[in-house]
Amino acid sequence: MAKYFGFRGPRLLDFMLYTIVVPVYIWFGYNAAAAGGILNLKSFISLFPSIDTLDTTGHEKTHNAQIQGTFVALYPAGCIFGSMSCVIVGDRLGRIKTGFIGAVIATIGHILQGSAFSLGQLMAGRIISGLGYGMVTATVPLWQAECSTARHRGTFIVMEGIYICVGLAFSQWLGLGMSFVGSSGSWRLQLVFPTLNGLIVIAFILFCPESPRWLVKVGRVQDAREVLAVLEDISPDDMSITISIESYQASLEETGKGSFLGLFKNGRERIFHRTMIAAVCLMFQQ
Repeated sequence: MAKYFGFRGPRLLDFMLYTIVVPVYIWFGYNAAAAGGILNLKSFISLFPSIDTLDTTGHEKTHNAQIQGTFVALYPAGCIFGSMSCVIVGDRLGRIKTGFIGAVIATIGHILQGSAFSLGQLMAGRIISGLGYGMVTATVPLWQAECSTARHRGTFIVMEGIYICVGLAFSQWLGLGMSFVGSSGSWRLQLVFPTLNGLIVIAFILFCPESPRWLVKVGRVQDAREVLAVLEDISPDDMSITISIESYQASLEETGKGSFLGLFKNGRERIFHRTMIAAVCLMFQQ
């Protein structure tokens, strides 16, 4: 089989977009809203009565609301720890392997949720899917940016938001349709549906090029040249690739001087202000 299925240049970027980036961002949007569509389904609360806040009152309702909140929150909590693990795992394994492992873990988590008959399995599946998807969502955008050419990067970033909205909309329409189904399939399908996205990523990500920036970081400069040549559809000896490699090396040398605590200090670059702007924007987005 030809490397990257024989794709080069724009065709390879399109392949990466539609087999990895699109499923990942639809997955992102879908998971952001999917839990809300099952919490009031009779078939769901009859199997997990400790989550029922519709048919309870007083202290029992308060207690159930806490369990329900825990069920919902375990997924983003898992995402936090999964994404944080990429600080170490991502640089050791590379973007492709990290994304693959994350997709496998997340898919297992969704299967556990969709096949649950006990609250413990449901909760475990929730946090496992979060751990895996946290790795995916921390890796794929970085990989995409590091592989995109300058003329495509802006388009890809704009399209990310569109695919998130597609995932959000689809979760709502699926939830509406499943609300007319009386069996447990109404909520099992909604919880297991993201396995489709996960399987697409698992099937194709290992056939995609690794990040040239990461390859330079780990000393695999020749491999980085070959990846850049395929992405740009030019010769590995082209002068523009040499310039890109030197740019990566200078950037890595500069970032290597920083530290985590440096995010909370202002200097000429106003790093603390940049950190706060990013954090506050994400807070208000939620």
